[in-house]
This record gives sequence, C-alpha cells and structure tokens, in this order.
Amino acid sequence: MTSVSSSATAVASERSGSTSTSTAVDDGEMEKIKEEEEDGDGEEGGESDVDAVANSFGVLKVDAETEKTMYIGDSHWHLVLADIAEVRNYFTNHKRELDNQYKKVNETSAARWIADFIFQGLAPATEAELRAGLPPRAKIEKLIARFFNSLDPFVQMLHHKTFHERLEAFFADPKSQSLAWIGLLYATLTLAMLSYSKVGDEPPEWKGRTNELAAEYRGRTVQSLATSDYTRPNVYTVETLVLYVHAEYSSRLDVDFGLYLVVGTVVQVAMRMGYHRDASQFTSVSPYEAEMRRRVWLIIRQIDIIFSAQLTLPNLIKSCDCDTQLPRNIFNDDFSTSSTSIPPARPPTEATPMSSILAEGRLVLMLGAIIEETQSVSGPHASYDTIMKWDARIRAARMTMEPHLRFRSLEDSALDPSSLILQRFYIEVLHQKTICVLHRRFIARARTNPRYTYSRRASVDAAMALLRIQATLHREAQPGGRISEVMWRLTALQKHDFLLGAMIVSLDLNHDRGGGAHTFWTAEQRADMLSSLETAMAIWEGDQAASMDSYKGAKVLKIMVDKLKAQQNEVNQEVDEAMHPAHSMRR
Repeated sequence: MTSVSSSATAVASERSGSTSTSTAVDDGEMEKIKEEEEDGDGEEGGESDVDAVANSFGVLKVDAETEKTMYIGDSHWHLVLADIAEVRNYFTNHKRELDNQYKKVNETSAARWIADFIFQGLAPATEAELRAGLPPRAKIEKLIARFFNSLDPFVQMLHHKTFHERLEAFFADPKSQSLAWIGLLYATLTLAMLSYSKVGDEPPEWKGRTNELAAEYRGRTVQSLATSDYTRPNVYTVETLVLYVHAEYSSRLDVDFGLYLVVGTVVQVAMRMGYHRDASQFTSVSPYEAEMRRRVWLIIRQIDIIFSAQLTLPNLIKSCDCDTQLPRNIFNDDFSTSSTSIPPARPPTEATPMSSILAEGRLVLMLGAIIEETQSVSGPHASYDTIMKWDARIRAARMTMEPHLRFRSLEDSALDPSSLILQRFYIEVLHQKTICVLHRRFIARARTNPRYTYSRRASVDAAMALLRIQATLHREAQPGGRISEVMWRLTALQKHDFLLGAMIVSLDLNHDRGGGAHTFWTAEQRADMLSSLETAMAIWEGDQAASMDSYKGAKVLKIMVDKLKAQQNEVNQEVDEAMHPAHSMRR
C-alpha cells in the first residue's frame, strides 16, 4: 500500500514536530523503470503512454458571444478537474455569476495601472514635474531605510552603498541624477510605502494614506519610465521595470495577463541591454557591473518562469539563449564600484542576503528546464527515464540545500527569525510544486498502468505537502503567529501553487473511492486528504471577495468536498451492509 502520510512528504507533521523527506526513488525502482523501457514497446512497457501524456492539448476557449479567445495549458489548475461533470456543469451554469464576480474583483486601481503602463494611459509628466513630485529629503530617507531593511530579496538588485552614494549626490545636486534614476527612486518609495500597509505599522505621518501614496509613487514610476523613454534603455531602466513589476504583483491577490505583458517588456528590454549574456566576456563592463547584472538577470529568469508556469504559457526566455552565470554568495560589502575583481563566493554554510535568492533561483531554473524539456509542443518527448532523472535531481537539490535554509518544523525553528522561517517555507513550496509539475501528467496513467505508480505517489505526496504548508502559513499568519509580520511577502504567485495541490488531491481521491480490494489509499490516508481539502476550502473562502482565483478555488473545492463526502458515505454504507446483511435486509 502506498503512503501519503507526513513521513512520506517533505513537510513535518505539526502534530509530531518531526522533520521528514519526500518520497525518493531508490536504485531498485529506477532499475525497474529502465528495464521496462528497454524491454517493451507495448502499452505496459514502451513510450506510448509517455507520448500520449506529452501530446496533451490543453484547452482553447472561444467565446462566440464576447468574441474572446484564450488558451489554457493542460497543467493549469483550472483543467485538473475539467473532466469532473459537477465542476464542468458549475462553470457552465454560473457563467453570469462568474462574470459579475470578475467585474467586482477587477474594479481596482491595481488593474488600471497595468493598462496605463502598456498603453501609456497616464497623463504624461515632464521631467520637472517628476522631480518636483518627490517627497522631502527626510521622508525619502525614511522610506529608503525601510526599503533596504525590508529583507525583500528584490533589494539585492541594488547595491546599498552605491545607491546611497547616488542618493547623497542627488540631495547635493538634484540634477546630477538622470530621470531614469528618478524612476528607480520612485520604485523603491513605492515598495517601501506598500510594506507599511501590508505589515500594518503605518507611521503617524502616513496613517491611513500608505496605499494612496504607494499608488501615487507607482504612477510616477510609470511616468518616469515613459518620459525617459524606456524603449531606449539606460543603466537604470531594467531595475526600475523589475521593481515596478514587483510592486504590481505585491499589490494583488491574482496575477493577470496584463502583468504578464509587462514581464515580456522587462525581458525584451533586459535582453536588448545584454543581461542575458555573461558580462565577464565583455571588457567594457566592470566586475562590479557584471555581478550586479547577474543578480538582476537571475530575478528576471525567476519572474519569467513563475509567471509563465502560472499562466501555462511557454517561458519567454529559453535556456539556450543565455549564458549569464549565477551571482556569487557574497555580501554587498565584499565588493564595490572600484573593485577590480569579484571575490570568490563564500561557502554555502555561510548565510548572506544572497543565500535564499540563490537557493530559490536554482530551484526555479530547474523548474523552467523541466517545463522546457517535458512540456514542449513539438520535438522529441522526454522519456520516463528522463522524468525519473529529473526527480532524482530535484530531491538531490533539496538534500544539498544550504543548511540554514533546509526545511524544518516550527518547533525546530523556535529561535529563528520569522523572515528565515518564511524563506524556508517558500523554498519548500518551490520544491513540492516542481515535483507536482514533473509527475502530475502521469497520475491518470498510473491508475491503469503500474509502471507509473511512483509518479502518482510522488505527485499526491507533494500536493499534500503543499496543503499542509498552506494550513500552517494561514494559521501562523494570524495575529500573534510566528510569521504574521512577514506574511505580506507571500504573493499570488505562491498562493497559486496551493490551488494546484488541492486540485491534484481532489482528483485522485475522486478516482480512488476506497472500500475495494484495489484501493490505493488507506482509510486513514483518505480521511487526512479530505480533511486537508476542507481546510484549504475554508482558507480560499476567506479570500474569495478580493481574488478571482480564490473565488473559483473555493467554489470548486466545495463541489469536490461534497462529492467526496457523498462517495465516502456510499462506501461506508456498502461496508456496513456487507458486514451486517441481516440489518440491511430489515431496512
């Protein structure tokens, strides 16, 4: 019997407080898979099933009434349950209700900023107006200090010493800094102001106005980019664009296609400026500039892969088109604009502000490579042996993670700062999501072909791990919780992964009704899975008024939980009748 218990997942059980590891393929199982691939070419042993999985189409939605067309890849959480009649009927019968809810959620200033950026819908501003719109020096200094002390990984795109030197030069002579740098300044002010409203520690002078001021500075950022002509980028353009995107998705519970278009602009501008090529090959770029460009490019790669995966669209950046190296695990104080060389990376055991960025970056790049290789529309399809090799790499990456970033239970993190705890959770979410993405397509095949049993077990285990993480984060984000003051850093990009986990568990339970001789999960495992789905449903219901994904997720989970409970009642009744036939006859 296979396992979906906490001992088989990467998430420690909060009840036991023990740390555990994900399902791992052993040498015997890998050898068995290789033998099956070498020996057979039929339904049981060959690649026909793999080809069928690789040829999955997704959905092209064409609405004749609105004349809108939308493609959704088959890895999107919307499509995981597309074959469930009750789910399909709900979306068919409640189209008007869904449209009305979408309009309610979409009527926000955040949604309008995207259109303003893409089509330059904001009223143009002159350079003089943009310079005059900055707050007084004391307030700028307060906000900049807030930005650099926020522990936001995006802060590492800017070298604090260099930025402060330019800030001092600006205060001494405002015209000494270009309009592009003014745009960068506005972007940092935006993020600092947003953090006040999200954390809930607004200072008296901005009490009740931080969202309004953040929106103002965000608009000024867009105007600065437009007035300085970001289509002819200079040294600060890419950083400003990236921080603008960060401010946008930090301000919303859903990620929409408009923001993805801005990500495309970021990628195109960055490639135009050569960020995709490692600067060490070009003598015109200083060692300092080369290292900072590596940091920026790594963040751009992560944004591209995560956004593309969420929308189930191909990555904008292909690995074969870039050779920029990873940045080094060093402190900002280890190098400066005058450095003639960059010092060697500090050992992984030494924590620096770059440690978590590098750990997350390696995982996201691995996710991107997996998507490129296993979900290509044309070209050779990855064999199941390749899938299992990727599985081994993912698990090896987790085992070799920097010691201070390895996942552990809250009980084992009692003395750790909340920011470090959240970093560990985020890295663990990435790990479990990657396992889900790698194996999910083989779950259905595993129900009829034991060759793919490992994929079914691995994917559902990872999905359950995601649901446990979601429950823990939700509980600890409440007032007085361990991560309540840093939970604002969790964005719609991470929350989407929890929906994927819920859909995977729901679908597998629906196909494994229990009670029979060939049931895949034990009664205890099924109860744990159903309980996790109920918890997830309650969490999504709490956010559904402000998030379309939460609204849809809550509705779908309600349908599935009710359906699964009804199935369980039927099974219980059948078992009862089998055990007490006389009692059944009297009824």
